[in-house]
Amino acid sequence: AVVQVYDVGTATMMLSGAYKPADKLMEENGYKIDYADYFPGIARYYATSKGEMLSFPFNSSTPLMYWNKDAFAKIGKTEAPKTWEDVATDLQA
Repeated sequence: AVVQVYDVGTATMMLSGAYKPADKLMEENGYKIDYADYFPGIARYYATSKGEMLSFPFNSSTPLMYWNKDAFAKIGKTEAPKTWEDVATDLQA
């Protein structure tokens, strides 16, 4: 069976021994994966120290913030807040 396991669950599966590494499964079924297509930090999260892919990132999030320049201009700001403390201060303005 093929299952989707949340990212932290990968470690649980690794330690259980109850899995077949994803790269082996793909190779045995004739699929060639170009690991260069993955961002290195994301790929390393799902791989052993030897680079063996244990699972594949199904979805990875990139936090970002949108800000309204016009609204910030009204409180005299020309740049977006850089820290959570800045956000809290700006919300008070």
